[in-house]
Order: sequence, then C-alpha cells, then structure tokens
Amino acid sequence: MENKEDWKKVEEDILNKDSEKIANYGVDIIGELDNLIKKNNNVKRKKIKKIIKISFRSFMILIIIFAVALLMFGFYLYDSMFKSRHDVDPTEFIEAISEEKVKCISKNVDNNKNGLYEYRPKSNKEIVIHAVKKFGKTDSDVIEQYFKYYFEKWSDEYKDKFVIKQGYKECEIYPEETSQWLLSYSVYAEIHNYQELIEYTDAIIRFLQFSDNSLAGMDMYLIYNNTKIYPYNKYPTSNEEIKQSAIIQYNNITKNDNANTEITE
Repeated sequence: MENKEDWKKVEEDILNKDSEKIANYGVDIIGELDNLIKKNNNVKRKKIKKIIKISFRSFMILIIIFAVALLMFGFYLYDSMFKSRHDVDPTEFIEAISEEKVKCISKNVDNNKNGLYEYRPKSNKEIVIHAVKKFGKTDSDVIEQYFKYYFEKWSDEYKDKFVIKQGYKECEIYPEETSQWLLSYSVYAEIHNYQELIEYTDAIIRFLQFSDNSLAGMDMYLIYNNTKIYPYNKYPTSNEEIKQSAIIQYNNITKNDNANTEITE
C-alpha cells in the first residue's frame, strides 16, 4: 500500500463484507463467535482460579493437620520417655530395697502422685515405712525402719552397750512436710582397744544373723579415737570378711595415730 487512499479502500471492503454478512444472516457471526470465545475463556480462567484457591486451602489445611499431629506425637513421645526415665513408683522403690511386697496404707499426694506415702510389709504388720516422692526424686526410711524393728527385737548381752541415735532425716523433697517424716536411726559403740574391737564386731555379726542379713545399708558402727569403723561396710558379706574389714580399719587408725603396732589375725 503506497498511500492513504489504498488503506481506506481496504477498510471499506472489510466493512462492506461485514455488512453483507449481517444482511444475510441477521447477526455478526464473527463478532458473536469472538465474544463466545472470550466468555468461554473467562469462565475457564475463573474455574481454574477457583480450583487453585480450593487446592491451596486444602493443601494448607493438610499441612496444619500434619504439623499438629506431629507436635502431639512429639509431646506424647517426650512425655512417655520423661516419665519412664524420670518418674519413680514409690511402691516399686520400697519393694526393691526391702525385697518384700508392701502395701500402701495411706498417702497424701497431688494429681501427679507426688507427696507422702506410708507402707506396711505384707509379711510384717509391725513395721511402718515412710516415703516421699516428687517426680523422679524418691526417698524413704525403709532401711531405718527395718533396722529399728530388728534391733528392738534383738536380745544379746552386748545390746545395752550400744548407743542408739534416733531422729529424722533431712530431705530435700518437700523439706517442710518431711521434717518429721523419714526416720533416722543409727547404733554405735565406742571401743578402746583391739579386744573390744573383736568383741563388738562379733556382736554386730550376731545381730546380722538375727536379722537374716537383710539390712544392707544399716548405720551400725564402732568408734575408736573419734573415728568411725564400719565392720559390716554396708553391703552383704561373710563373717570373716566383716572381721577383716574391722581389723583393717582399726589398723589404719592406729597407724595414723602412731599409737599401736599393726595387728593381724
């Protein structure tokens, strides 16, 4: 097209053709088809947008549900592991030490089962054991109560020569509530020479035999030159080992004091 007149002629031809179509069919088919295509495209776009929105919302909901479920599972797992590792059943604690089945006769506890407990061995109704629990922390006077019971029942010529120290143990768990709850019980005798060491050690052995050697951890000792001697050494052992332990401790004291020569048996 070299000039404006040529372009004008082309435009007129197009308009004439459109006019002919409208005159023949009574409608602008090309225009209507174009409008339909545009409307259809708009509808498709809206549907696609709606689908995308619904999909996005559903995806976010699934993510939230998964995150909450994962969080709850993690909390449950941590809680279970924490309890299994740190929470202590006072009944099992008492039975493990006493090696006897016990019955809880009273308790003063909160919703987490923390507080004060009172037990009685099923085999002996004369003994009452006190315990205190706070999650993973547990303490009791199970050894002291058994020790007191057997010592009071014991009949021996040396019994009255021993001194009894009785009171209450200090406890970090609920210190105010337990200030007079857990029994403290110890027995000792003061000796002055080797002969008394042997005599009182034999008395301790007789007491252990009377109690059926069931008092591992009892606080029964001798005092020589203001130093404690534990013949029993707080764990089950033979009579000969008890005697040897007493002699070794006695010799160590005399060596330090430079008072006597070493004694062997």
